[in-house]
Amino acid sequence: MNPAALTIVIMIATAVLLLTEIIPPAASSLLCCLALVLTGILKPAAAFSQFASTNIVLFAAMFVLGHAFFACGLVDDMGTVIRRYSDNEKKLVFIILIVGGLLSAFLSNTSTTAVFLPLIIGIAAATGFSRSRLLYTMMIAVGMGGCVTFLGGPGWLFTKEQIEQAHPGMTVSMFELAKIGLPLFLVSVVYMMTVGYKLTPDRNPEDEAVVEVKQRAEKPGWHKKFVLVDMILTIAAMIFADQLKVNACVSATVGALVLVLAGVISESEAYQAISWKTLFLFGGILPLSTALKDTGAGDMIADVILKAMGNTTNPYIITGVCMLIPCVLSQFLSNATTMAVFTPLGVSVATAIGADPTAVIMAISVGACLAIATPIGQPGNAMIYGPSGLKFIDYAKPGIPLLLIMYLVSVVLIPNLWPFF
Repeated sequence: MNPAALTIVIMIATAVLLLTEIIPPAASSLLCCLALVLTGILKPAAAFSQFASTNIVLFAAMFVLGHAFFACGLVDDMGTVIRRYSDNEKKLVFIILIVGGLLSAFLSNTSTTAVFLPLIIGIAAATGFSRSRLLYTMMIAVGMGGCVTFLGGPGWLFTKEQIEQAHPGMTVSMFELAKIGLPLFLVSVVYMMTVGYKLTPDRNPEDEAVVEVKQRAEKPGWHKKFVLVDMILTIAAMIFADQLKVNACVSATVGALVLVLAGVISESEAYQAISWKTLFLFGGILPLSTALKDTGAGDMIADVILKAMGNTTNPYIITGVCMLIPCVLSQFLSNATTMAVFTPLGVSVATAIGADPTAVIMAISVGACLAIATPIGQPGNAMIYGPSGLKFIDYAKPGIPLLLIMYLVSVVLIPNLWPFF
């Protein structure tokens, strides 16, 4: 079997393993990496090089910074702010959308949801406001807020790395994603403040939801100020990375290291804060994009996709098609996994039509991030499933209209933000 065909076989096998999760996703990605080496498609140095990627270092450091933000009690303080607005349902919905979106843009979506889940259940019980509607609002805030920066979710690692690989020597800003992510987030805020909240079914679970609340050890008062200043300085350094001539991964590493050296978090806490399965998933699957490019397998797949599109060069049609399959799949599969499977094909499609890979990769990634119509696509969706009392179909009632609106907005904006030609 020639290398191109063999690469496609490995890609399909990896996709099946990732999408079905017969074995842990991180193990699937490592098997992919090993298969590329054992078949001679890639040399070991090339196959394992992604584990030394600057984006791996960046996300490891941000996991540590995020942990400190939660551990020192800053999120609890934000919860106090939310409670102040619980006298008015509309104000409460707005503050949940803004605070949830802001946190999830820089911190773990799962952690943000886990912290706010018991808070919102408590507010709903005390005020009589609909628990299901408030929790779904939080889910939208966290999910779409996570699309504002490349730090908002593990799937965006693949997007950032693929764009940088397609443009050797270029470093993508953490806030490049805000060009499309911020408009989509604002659309979701307006939608939930108007019709989305009303479209969400008002469910009252018969059994009282049991939510695990993790007890955090009491931290000295100065820890909060220290973490907040450290986080602000780190993010500022990322914003002005070009002017400072300091890579974002360096700024994040310094920010995380300072917290350990100052004793705000311990070394063991820092290790435990890192999602190693995310990093192994990322490092193991990315060599596949190198193999697709080097063997010509990506070009073969791109030809099939182009024929399906009718060989069109209309950027709006290309955007719509590139978004469609990832968007549908991410409603039933992990959006991070969907990005991992489809973003490597973006470069091949772009090369085949002579387009800028950034535009194609962004179209694929944005399609995958719109996982809001089922309880499956993102961790936050699943976490509210039981406590909210919402049924599977209930997610679709407010989710599908919002999904269609954001899909159309994306099709219009992406070709103008990142021109294909």
